[in-house]
Amino acid sequence: MDSKELMKEFIVHMDPSYGWNKIVHDDYVFWYKGYVLEGSFSSIAQSLSIFLLNLNNKTLIKFLSCIRGHYSFVIHNDDTLISVVDKVCTIPLFYAEIEDTVIISNNATIIKDNLSLDSHSFDASSILEISMSGYTIGNKTLYRDMRQLTAGECVCIYDSCFTKQYYHTYSPWKVDIRNEPSLKNELTDILLDVMNRLALSVKGNNIVVPLSAGYDSRLIASGLKEVGVKDVLCISYGKEDSFEVLAAKDIAKKLGYDFKHVGYDSNYIRNYYNSNEYSKFKSCFDRCSSIEFTQDMSAISLMHENSGLDKNTIIINGMSGDYISGGHISHKFQNFLQNSNISKFDRDNLFDIVMEEYIQKQYGLWGSLINHNNKRKIIDNIFEFVDSRISDFNKIDNIYAIFEFLEFYGRQSKFVVKGQEVYDYYGYGWRLPLWDPVFIDFWQSVPLGNKYTQKLYKDVLVENNWGGVWSNVPINEKKIQPRWIRPVRFFSKALFSPLDKKYWHQFERNALAYWMDDSYESSFYPYKRFLLDNRKHRNMLSFRAEDYIQKHANVNLDSLK
Repeated sequence: MDSKELMKEFIVHMDPSYGWNKIVHDDYVFWYKGYVLEGSFSSIAQSLSIFLLNLNNKTLIKFLSCIRGHYSFVIHNDDTLISVVDKVCTIPLFYAEIEDTVIISNNATIIKDNLSLDSHSFDASSILEISMSGYTIGNKTLYRDMRQLTAGECVCIYDSCFTKQYYHTYSPWKVDIRNEPSLKNELTDILLDVMNRLALSVKGNNIVVPLSAGYDSRLIASGLKEVGVKDVLCISYGKEDSFEVLAAKDIAKKLGYDFKHVGYDSNYIRNYYNSNEYSKFKSCFDRCSSIEFTQDMSAISLMHENSGLDKNTIIINGMSGDYISGGHISHKFQNFLQNSNISKFDRDNLFDIVMEEYIQKQYGLWGSLINHNNKRKIIDNIFEFVDSRISDFNKIDNIYAIFEFLEFYGRQSKFVVKGQEVYDYYGYGWRLPLWDPVFIDFWQSVPLGNKYTQKLYKDVLVENNWGGVWSNVPINEKKIQPRWIRPVRFFSKALFSPLDKKYWHQFERNALAYWMDDSYESSFYPYKRFLLDNRKHRNMLSFRAEDYIQKHANVNLDSLK
């Protein structure tokens, strides 16, 4: 869907920091950041300059759809502007419409300060959404007058007309039925293409792969080995005796890659997250629409501090292979595997059941906020976004795909991809091969039976056995650590056995999860904050969301109940 409004002028306020580049030409100014796997940004700028002279929306959308990489860019002359984020919004852009003017920026704080947005400008629905999930729905930010481009969106101003349009929408209901052998061959070919393109794009740089015991990072490391990349440093972090670190060390050894365990403890976590360094990071990369994603931050900051990474380092993680390959599809869709021709009544009933599960999973950072009123608000906001993005939403038969769509434009593109900002902050390059547009397009077309429980993905990886690390190194063989907590947990669970499981799970989150966090990330907060909480927090991110809203909006969580 396109939306169009009359507008007289635009203002571009770009921050040149953290990897943004600028090309000044006689006929245009081109701001860009990221990487492309085919062509170059200068060639993209030259092509886009033609659109500045004569903007044809259909041709522009076709052109943007073919760009392969992760990027954002803004190109403009005196009269025309085109601003674009990639298909998963790895690098954000923001805009505000004030009377007859549009302000475009790559930094939310610039717009916030420029417009003097304050407590009177808050969007109450955004505050609730961030409190419950860690991110907003759709293009919203904390402020009513500021918006963020969503994944696969472009904003144009041409002939005094302001247009917002989607050049790509992830549509996993557009299934292409083919047999399993064909799918396996196709996935293998695509993985080889992705890895070969990746190897070519990082040639001459130092490669670092954050490696764990799971499928995705192992695919990255073994895929690089398969296409002939020789020099890779695999890193792992957190508790040295965790199953993640031990498996990563074994994988790297079998691949012939260097391995480094980045060791730190809870004291380092507390000191770092209370430092000016971390405060600066939060300030520089605040999207005003989501909390920070800091999974690799402690390890990267420590290696940077100790000069453990060269300036030409490129970091390649496995985000988000588990999601895109079907790992987040609800088990309640299992009946679809045998019978997709269920009645409309049963279909509607199933949709309602899974929507309830989706709210519990994606908007359950605080159990105390999940009440009828708040759920109604969230669901209404979700449908408002869906209606703006999908014109024939009610005609979609593959309803499991709707929830994949929601997570794509929710948690994945609003929160998870923010993990790359850690690398940007410290001046390192990065790649996201499992968010390659070719990979996305493939999984969009895969039938439910091959996606459910990641069946196709897991089968292909194990059968191909790249690097010899898929048949003899345990995958996600989680063990409860530290050892002393195992008997405590065992006897505690026995005490709760007569009660409903929800009481045991809440006790585990309050009293035990803090100590079982292999990454030490939970230790940023005092243990008593977990232990004494009676608002049904889910994990450390619950407190991060609470602090974010408290700091930005001065809103107490209890006031949202």
